[in-house]
Amino acid sequence: MVGAGAEAFGAITGGTVGTVGGPVGIVLGGVAGVAAARMFKFLGGEISKRKLSPAEEIRIGGAAAVAAIEIGSRQDEGEKLRNDGFFDPANGSRSDSDEVLEGILLQAAQSYEEKKVPYLGHLYAGIAFDSSISPAYAHVMIRMFDRLTYRELAILQYFSDKSGATDRVALGVGIEEGDFTPSIVLLGEGNRLGEERLLGNRHADGTVYALVDTNAGGIKGELFGTITPTQIGEDFIRLTKLSEIPASDLDDVARGFKGEIQ
Repeated sequence: MVGAGAEAFGAITGGTVGTVGGPVGIVLGGVAGVAAARMFKFLGGEISKRKLSPAEEIRIGGAAAVAAIEIGSRQDEGEKLRNDGFFDPANGSRSDSDEVLEGILLQAAQSYEEKKVPYLGHLYAGIAFDSSISPAYAHVMIRMFDRLTYRELAILQYFSDKSGATDRVALGVGIEEGDFTPSIVLLGEGNRLGEERLLGNRHADGTVYALVDTNAGGIKGELFGTITPTQIGEDFIRLTKLSEIPASDLDDVARGFKGEIQ
């Protein structure tokens, strides 16, 4: 499963996934340490008992491979997996890690927008290292990810990219002056990020309020210089590594705000 997923998603992740092969336990045993290897092996067995289509198996394998590679790479750089009991079974129940990973892999299986799959793998790896993300918060992230389209992920990263701040201000001015008429579809997607409390408006004192909690009334050209991820949005972007979304997809977001595409 992992080997097939690795091959299928290698192009999406720059080719590195293609280096992974073999059963889940073997892959993780080599790169992620005892706790993560045991957990992946267990869930590999659980997932394999489900009736899955070949495409679903490939997507699960792709997400698992991305997670495995990131975990191994970060450990090679000296980082340590969280040690707050996240990986430990409690009172005969499954560990929090088992539940989080199962949720992520099953969501990967159902992700017909396959561009989302690698970022699910990053989400698990990010949570595995970050003890500030409680299991409850992790489940919120997983549910939130499920509700977002791939383009909504790209919109979130678009407003997070500090290198594009000047261009966003210029685009906002153009919208206000009538030079551009943003796609209604794209505006709706952007406003949904506000409803999810992922996107906000930075006030003069530096405080960021979710767009849904302000009088902004949604995304407007005049706000393009101050729209930014909320704290939840920043956590989400960091854990899922949305910074790896291709520049061409971010360019399409800008084109949508200019009204060139829907």
